[in-house]
Parts: sequence; C-alpha cells; structure tokens
Amino acid sequence: SQLHITILIDLIYFGKRDINWSLGQSLYSKYEINSIISAIEQFINTDSPWLLLWDNILGPPLEKEIKLLMSEDCDISHGGLLLGMGDLPKSINYVLPNWMLTLNPASDQKSISWKISPRACLLKKNIFNSITLRSEYITPEYAFIDFGYRCIRNGVIIQHVPNLASNNFNNEYSVINHDETLFIESNFSSRWYYWFLFRNLLVGNYKITQIIRFLLKIKSKILIDKTYQSESIVNISNRSNYKSVSIIIPTLNRYNYLINLLKQIGEQSILPLEVIIIDQTPINDRIRIETEKYHNLVVRLILLDRPGQCSARNKGLEMAKGEYILFCDDDNELPENFIEQHLMNIDYYKNSVSCGVSSEAGIKQTNSDYLHSKISDVFSTNNSLVPKKIFKEIGLFDLAYDRAIRADKDLGIRMYLSGKLLYFNPKIIVFHHRSPTGGLRTYNQRNVTYDMSRKKLFIISTPSISEFYQSLRYFSIEQNREMIWSSILGTFANHGNKIIILLQIVISTLYLPRILWLIRKKTLIAKKWLNNFPQIPQYNKPIE
Repeated sequence: SQLHITILIDLIYFGKRDINWSLGQSLYSKYEINSIISAIEQFINTDSPWLLLWDNILGPPLEKEIKLLMSEDCDISHGGLLLGMGDLPKSINYVLPNWMLTLNPASDQKSISWKISPRACLLKKNIFNSITLRSEYITPEYAFIDFGYRCIRNGVIIQHVPNLASNNFNNEYSVINHDETLFIESNFSSRWYYWFLFRNLLVGNYKITQIIRFLLKIKSKILIDKTYQSESIVNISNRSNYKSVSIIIPTLNRYNYLINLLKQIGEQSILPLEVIIIDQTPINDRIRIETEKYHNLVVRLILLDRPGQCSARNKGLEMAKGEYILFCDDDNELPENFIEQHLMNIDYYKNSVSCGVSSEAGIKQTNSDYLHSKISDVFSTNNSLVPKKIFKEIGLFDLAYDRAIRADKDLGIRMYLSGKLLYFNPKIIVFHHRSPTGGLRTYNQRNVTYDMSRKKLFIISTPSISEFYQSLRYFSIEQNREMIWSSILGTFANHGNKIIILLQIVISTLYLPRILWLIRKKTLIAKKWLNNFPQIPQYNKPIE
C-alpha cells in the first residue's frame, strides 16, 4: 500500500540549495523581494494552507517546533526580534513616536510583534488574499516590515517566537533612505509624508537635493487592504458561564451615574461573581450606596478617604475573588450582553486580554483601524477584561498616575511587553457619558480633551506631565524628541473649514512661545518624577 503523506507546510528557502523538508513542497528563491514574491505566487494555490520562509544560514528548519506553532491561535509566527528587525523602520518614530506597538518586547520571549523577518517566518497563505507584499522596496527586510505593519492593523495575529530558529543570526540592517521614505509614503497621509521629510531635513538625515527628489516624484498610493478575519481554533460555542468575573468600579462624586450602572450590571446575561465599588468621594459629600437593593449582585464597598484612581483600583484588585477582572468606569452605560461578549472574546484567543470600545455623544469613530477585530494597540480601564493572574506577573497600577491620566496605557504597555495578547473587539461597546464633574476632573485632568482642542480655536492642548513621564519611561531619546515635535505640530491643527484652519495657525503662532515654555516645564517635572517613580505595588495574593 502507498504511504499517504499529509501536506502541511510549503517551504521557500534562501541560501544553500540543499535542504531536507518532509512537510510539503519546497522551492529555492534568491534573497530578493521580487524573487520571493514570485516564489509565493507559485505556491499560493497548492493544497497546503501554510507557508514557511527560511534562510539556511540559520541551520535546518525545526520541523517539530514548526508543527507545534500550527496548533496555536496565530496567523504569522516569526523570529524577527532575534534577527535584527527590532529597530526598523526608523521612519515610524516621526509619525507615531509613542505608539505602543513600536516598543520591542524581550527577544527571548514569545510575544506580539509585527516586525517580521523573511529569514524565519511561518504564515497562513490566505493572508495574501487580503494583504500583499509591496515589490517597490529595495530590501526584503523593509518589504516584510511594511507587510507586518499592514497585517497587524488589519486583523492578523502576529507573534515573535524565539525558538523558531536554531541559531541566532544577529544582523543590524543598515537604514535604507528609499525604503524608510517609502514606508511612510505608502502607509500614511500626504500631511505626515511632508512632515517626515521636513523633520529629516532638520535633523540632517536627508540633504535638500534628496528632499526635492522625493517631492518631485509621484507619491506612492496607500494600498487599501482587506480586513483579515483571523480564525480561532477554540470552540466558542462553549459559553463561558463557569468563569468568575469581579467588576472593579472606582467612583468619585458620581452617584447618579453609579446607581444606573449597578442596575445595568444586575441585568447582564451573565452575572459577575462580585462588584467592587471604591468610593473616593470626600466624607462631607458622601452618600450611602444602598447595596442591598441589588438582590442578584454581590456588591462590596470600599471607602477610600484619600482619593486616587490607581490606589482605588489596586485596593479593588487586592480584594477581588474572581478569575477575571472587568474594569469599568462609573459613568458608563452597558449593553445586556457586555460581560458575555468579553468572556467570548477571551475564549476566542486563549489567555488574552479583551478590549472593547467606548462611544460618546457627538463623537463619531472615524478611524477605520477601530472598526474591526485585531491586536489592540490601546488598553482602557473603562472597557477591558483581564485575567487576574497577569497582575501576579506585571504588578498593579503605577501610583505615578494616581491623580493623572494614562494609568491604563501604562498597564497596557506592561502587559504587551510581558508577551500578552491584547485583543480588540469593536462589537463590545459601552456608552461613556464623560461626566463633566468627578473622576480625574477633580484634579484638573481631562478638562481639555483632544476633540475639544481640534474643534475650538483658543483651546490649545499639550501633553500632560504624566504623558511626558510615560514617554520618558518607555520610549527612546529619538521617540521622546519626536513626541515633542508632534505635540507642537498638533497645536496648529483644527478640524474646521479652511478659514478656521488658517485662524488656528495664526493663533497658535502667537501662542508658540507659551506652548514651548509649557512643554519644557512639563518635561522637566516629568524627569523629576523618574526619581520617585515608578511605584508599582506587587500582587502577592495566591491565584486560585
């Protein structure tokens, strides 16, 4: 009888021509982007759903490890952070200087990373039905960086796997001006493209002749990729009723909103194990919360005399008995299946953090990145579900943000850097009232929002001290510099008509000395914060 071999993975390899591969068809390719694209096209319609790109300089592919990766909830696995891709592309720092996903987790741990290396890359072929490789790049490295960036924005689950390759091939790739420029040109608007060229002229990366040459040529089109729907191997028909959820709600002088929220929690399709309320309202203004009214809920109340959002949530975390922690703001409105949706999102990608979206009156979501499921680049404590065991690993909230904004982003960064998958689902929606009083507004935080600064002429917003502190703590010198430049640029922006935009430019020009003074003052204070912070309490309770 004939031996039947199941074809699992096709192989495209570079380097030495001799290779032993038993899991599918194999094909040699030159290490050039057009040759790689041509090889992919030859394999695109074969029976195998998977494709491995491999450089023989790493030694033979580890078939056992590669087969294990196929069983994971991931669409692309690669060794990019060990293969020199972590610092590319430099150009993104001029456009997204504080984007969480530009940070590199430790290269020796499995983690989310879009910085794909074609030298060691396992991927599902059906991704190419939605997102294609650009042939205009000079180097394969930049072509795959571009591919990885567009993949992670469009719903592909991408992970760096340190033991994918048997040998480490540390290669510091030289910066290719053509490819760096093409990355911005083909992924961002004309405004950002011109800003990128202007900044590179100022810092001396490009000569004026190069800038003129870039400006004279026709700008590359931004490819309109299709959204990729990643398929989970988990059977999500098994509802997550058995998982226990503790809801943590800090509140400060917002009793009317809180009472409405508790009523909606009591109407959930899956009830929480408990609701922990941390009331930080000043003693003279405090009102008794009638917890006994909510018969189907276990409501636990903590009174905190010294208010602080991080202290409050940390107290709640220390008390929580649930397997999962659901963070919620006191001025939210919830749909009836809110908890159920989060639990299903967690089930869809095992061990992930579930992130939802917030809608507000008068603000329309226009960013297409947040209209489909994908790896999340934001974490918000007004709509997220987190496995409690994560806090054992990364600690609780940093007390630097006790009365300042971006505590949730800080926690999100630490989860991401520790290798956790934060998964965003736009169907998990809360309505956020954004109450004009209470909460962080008590400490003059969030009095000026991004939306306000873009709609009104005389409201000019600069980053807060805590935002500068966060940037200094996690991001590079270059990224911090570009954050300041982007902040200055932002003060000239307005979403009005052409006359309003022109008026905004005039007003911001007159305000410029004060804007520069404010940014310098806040940056100096943020640097002093680094002497006292971070203060991240450890979670010491045993996880059941």
